[in-house]
Amino acid sequence: MKIYENRSFVASLVFTTIVIVFIFKYISLNDIFNAVNSVQIKYILVGFIFHILAYFFRTLVFYSFLKKDRISFFYLLYIHFIQNFYVHIVPASLGEFSFPLLLKKRIDMAKSFSVLVISRIISLALIFLLFLTSGIYLFNFHRIIALRNNIFTLLICSGLTLLIILLVVAFRIKYKIYIQNVIKNNKSFNKINNKLINIYIKIKSEMIQLKNVRFIFKIILYSLLALLCSMLFSIILLKGINIELNIFQVIFVSSIGVAFLILPIKSIGGFGTTEGSWAIGLMLFGITKQTALQAGFVVHIFALFNVIFLFLIGIIFNTINNRKMGFINKNEDNET
Repeated sequence: MKIYENRSFVASLVFTTIVIVFIFKYISLNDIFNAVNSVQIKYILVGFIFHILAYFFRTLVFYSFLKKDRISFFYLLYIHFIQNFYVHIVPASLGEFSFPLLLKKRIDMAKSFSVLVISRIISLALIFLLFLTSGIYLFNFHRIIALRNNIFTLLICSGLTLLIILLVVAFRIKYKIYIQNVIKNNKSFNKINNKLINIYIKIKSEMIQLKNVRFIFKIILYSLLALLCSMLFSIILLKGINIELNIFQVIFVSSIGVAFLILPIKSIGGFGTTEGSWAIGLMLFGITKQTALQAGFVVHIFALFNVIFLFLIGIIFNTINNRKMGFINKNEDNET
């Protein structure tokens, strides 16, 4: 497993380096610094508020599932502050596993992981629906078909779609072989298999709650509000560098970045892929390549600043909370 993690890190590092080198052919560090420096403090503060609200609503999703376990909403919020930092920093999506690990003292890991999986599925479904809605609103599709170079456009789109499918298939084949080798060579597979079965049972158990119309409506509402707050964060920062986009345009551009999630190799900290996805989306609306890349860096850099700041807050409050719980447990042991 350690060999796999090391290989994933090296692959992510190489991929990040290649993408960054390619991007810096069209933009300089000075351009990025000037763009970041040009954002007024009022836009930074308002953007930060929307960023925190996104955390708040995502935590409400987790809390709706886990409140029966008598866990505090604010404790979950601090854990989410910490977890989201690892999601942004740790390559190969391994940061997601920090959520059940951080909660293991309070909640069964299989249950917290199942809640995380369900919340991610709902968010991805909503992003897909928002992407379709924004696409229908923004683009007049019969005009696209009427373009003189529509054959070339269709070929490019078909080629990209085929490439993505091939990457996904190759990814699945590679890890299917890897898993088969693990099963063959690892005598402790039965323990792993039992854990996977336990997670599957927990996911099914949590999914039962979604049969309640009121509950599923609440989960969808919180997830949608979290996504919209993230979009508004981007809108505010783009406005700070004089790029005016409406909510549908930002939804469309942000959704492009989700496509990069299916890649078998991901960049470290999202650098390169985030800016690239923003550049592709913004250029569709007539923004120049250089300005589009600057915008991608501005949104990404301020998002990372917020993530790091909230991570530190989460660490502080989590440490205080753990010490308090340790003190209470110690007193209870002394009384007994």
